[in-house]
Amino acid sequence: MQKGVEFVIANTKRALELSKVEEPLKHLYGSIKREYDYIVHAKKTGDLYRHFLEFKSGKHKYADDFIIFNKYNLLTNEEISDYLFKTFPDEISDYTRVSDFIVGGTYTNAEIRFGFRCTYMGGIRPSNKTNTIVVIANHSKSLYEDKRKGNTLLYTGQGMLGDQQMKGKNLSLKNAKADGRSIHLFELYIDKEYIYRGEVVVDGEIQHGEQPDEKNVLRKVIVFPLKSIEESVSELEDLNLVRKQEEEKTKSISKLPSKKLFEKAKEAGETIRKEVKTTYIYRNQYVSESVKRRANGRCELCGKLAPFIKHDGEPYLEVHHVITLSNNGPDSLINTVALCPNCHRKVHYGFDDMDEKLLVKVIMRNLHNEQKLLDEARILFDVEEPKNLH
Repeated sequence: MQKGVEFVIANTKRALELSKVEEPLKHLYGSIKREYDYIVHAKKTGDLYRHFLEFKSGKHKYADDFIIFNKYNLLTNEEISDYLFKTFPDEISDYTRVSDFIVGGTYTNAEIRFGFRCTYMGGIRPSNKTNTIVVIANHSKSLYEDKRKGNTLLYTGQGMLGDQQMKGKNLSLKNAKADGRSIHLFELYIDKEYIYRGEVVVDGEIQHGEQPDEKNVLRKVIVFPLKSIEESVSELEDLNLVRKQEEEKTKSISKLPSKKLFEKAKEAGETIRKEVKTTYIYRNQYVSESVKRRANGRCELCGKLAPFIKHDGEPYLEVHHVITLSNNGPDSLINTVALCPNCHRKVHYGFDDMDEKLLVKVIMRNLHNEQKLLDEARILFDVEEPKNLH
């Protein structure tokens, strides 16, 4: 850690401690805590120097609040930039630049904030200081339904309640090209790990759709087609990272109510593949979780209870695709059943026509109230609708 960073952290930590016990400072505790939580992630003195210049200029919203710390032999935020300039001249020229971010690299939220000089929160983060817009696609949370088609990410605009409006940050993203701003995309699959995808552009017509808001009320949303101008999306990615991303997504999805989970699973489309060190086929976790919940702890082939209960209290069943994904079977409700491990091994290594017919019947029976899916299943397996579905 650079010496200038060490000094600033120590100075701010002392201010935080005093604000807990000194009556004239107690009202500042919240803002000092936010400040400390931010700067503690700094690695370069130059980043902090540029940050505290805002206090010196009076542009920062807390610029006047910290003057009182002079009485406690601490440097105020307004004085720190001058101190760093005089004491650590060799360090202040070392700061995070936009050009330092490497496509495919993983960064913290603080590093993004220091490099792009944007806000700390939100999915769309315009920065007048670097003339950029940072876009965060958070796949670890299930509110927004951002989907990728090739090198284009269909990105849901900002606004968590009610209909989204083409104003504010949504408007700034729409007008980025006209305003001369570059757009930089980060994707978040695992908490606090932001993968830099490089520069993107709004390519094609901005779309409109419907998605539930954070109160699960259906509302209108704005969908931006963000096309990568880098080769990052098609680059090989570490297989362990892909699997870890899938596990984190599964944890989030498992908390959804059954009705919402089933609606998400019904929307399953084409199977997603990504080139990694080997070809990895993404399982649709909405489908997997919905099928296991539908089975209610019993194998859908033999009817027996799951062989054991997992640490999280859920019965252990395995999801099986009747037509395997490697044979281009769809990863959707029309091709998926929940099996005990014994039956799962059986259908892979001792599979016969009777087993397949039983599995197809299970699928058809479970979809009898979903005519569209039922029709798709009949086409997939080339069967007539069974006379007795119950």
